[in-house]
Amino acid sequence: VMSCGGFARCGRYLPGERAAIIQHDNGGDERGQLSLLRLDRRRTAPAELGDLQPLVRDPKHVHRLLDVLPGRIVYATNRRNGVDFDVVIRSVVTGAEQVVYDRGGMVQEVEASPDSRYLALTLPGSRPLSDQVVLIDTMPATEGEHVRALTAVDADARNTHLRWLPRS
Repeated sequence: VMSCGGFARCGRYLPGERAAIIQHDNGGDERGQLSLLRLDRRRTAPAELGDLQPLVRDPKHVHRLLDVLPGRIVYATNRRNGVDFDVVIRSVVTGAEQVVYDRGGMVQEVEASPDSRYLALTLPGSRPLSDQVVLIDTMPATEGEHVRALTAVDADARNTHLRWLPRS
């Protein structure tokens, strides 16, 4: 599973650690919350909510796991205004967050580049069943523009399953 998408419960291994990031809701409310599950000891039964270490928990808002990086997670949340989904990178260790996309709408997919500097996002296009791909520079050289469209918003194109070439 690359992103958790619309699934209420899913998880991804955290690279370089014996831990997984778990997306879960509370009693079926479909408001995803994000937690850390340590995998240091062998389990004889499925993990319960009490076994999870909270990372991003705010039951009033939705949090969707999009990607994992060494020591960091990439997720979408509607906490800014309750409607639009922003993309956030969060340190699992310090809790520091960086909002890297806050231009509104529904972010569908995110794929981090091999060096973790860039994020490719798919957003709904302006035509039915179409998507737009944008590139986010998470460390721009100057303050200002860090979002670049890779495909036109009005193109008749379905762009899914984003992937990076090994050295690009």
